[in-house]
Amino acid sequence: MRRGRAWLYLAAMHDEAPAAREFDVVVYGATGFTGRLVAKYLARTQPAARWALGGRSLKKLEALRDELAAEHPALASLPLVVAQGESPASMRAMAARTRVLLTTVGPYATLGAPALAAALEGGCDYVDITGEPNFVRQSIEDNHTKAEAAGLRLVHCAGFDSIPHDVGVYETVKALKGASKITVNGYVRAQGAPSGGTWQSALDAMTKMRARADARLPLLDHPGRTLRAHAPRLGYDKALGGWSFPLPTIDGQIVLRSASALPVYGAEFSYAHHGLTKSAPLLVGGALGLGALALAAQVGPARRWLQSLRPSGDGPSEATRAKSWFRCVFRGEGDGRTVVTTVSGGDPGYDETAKMLAETALGLALDRDALPAQYGVLSPVAALGDVLVTRLRNSGIRIESEVQTG
Repeated sequence: MRRGRAWLYLAAMHDEAPAAREFDVVVYGATGFTGRLVAKYLARTQPAARWALGGRSLKKLEALRDELAAEHPALASLPLVVAQGESPASMRAMAARTRVLLTTVGPYATLGAPALAAALEGGCDYVDITGEPNFVRQSIEDNHTKAEAAGLRLVHCAGFDSIPHDVGVYETVKALKGASKITVNGYVRAQGAPSGGTWQSALDAMTKMRARADARLPLLDHPGRTLRAHAPRLGYDKALGGWSFPLPTIDGQIVLRSASALPVYGAEFSYAHHGLTKSAPLLVGGALGLGALALAAQVGPARRWLQSLRPSGDGPSEATRAKSWFRCVFRGEGDGRTVVTTVSGGDPGYDETAKMLAETALGLALDRDALPAQYGVLSPVAALGDVLVTRLRNSGIRIESEVQTG
């Protein structure tokens, strides 16, 4: 089959009626720390939906199904799908059975490629929780044109990286609709503990810090519009009651990629991403600690010791997660108007990330007629728009916008 016809064939597969595919969502990596949380969330909220557990080990998948069925007896026959990243055929077969492939298998830079390839070849949508700029940029370069031609949505960063920020800015610019020039500053406060997978991903990113300058995400074509990242502020913010500082995560780049996809962001749009802390000493101590960690990650023996401290599959306890929280504030200005949007919730890295990831996948699978007409490698907002906002609100994520005067 010639290349052009092959992608037309995949597009036709994707446009099949929902009943033509066995599942709406397959949770791949279901027995990992975050994957289990996604499975438990779906078990609570979607007991009758067409979803399946996916992973490498049938024995582990069976044990997880038994655990879910003990609380939700209807799940005793929940389907299981065995697939291994080193077996492209098994990955393709899994993707061909579902409308959406949800994957929590990371670090994505080293383990993420097989699921992406399977989604493209199996003709299904895809969603993950990576926050790794190099991986996302490579995915855009390798997969965007193919996915766009096939009518597929490949969605990265659908957890705390970067949904609260993507959605918060989106709601802010919607409230400023009609402004000729929009400037938004985002501020993030959070309390939580990393899982082993997040710890490993962070260390991997630190070892590649020299390449980060080349990992800036390309924007979609936006003729006649100006989009940019403006300089973050370092200092005390009286209105927020805390110290702001530059936060060089992928979130700001995801916001700009959404802005390039959707005209609602206006003719001129700029964004800066910040962390926020109540304590100046904590800010200084955190910066020094992060710098020391980044230096240690460059040295082989030190990096291996750091990796051993929290192996993949490990994670914070339920009690620790219950004490965790996040609050993101977005201050937008345009044509003399000011809008402040707050996005907040519980444990950011795991409980709420699992919720965000699951709702993104469900939106792709079940709300297709209401989605923006965007295809390719997409940010969460570009892929789902208002569907995502509604689903997050219904799931308990708080999203509130206020127009300020004076």
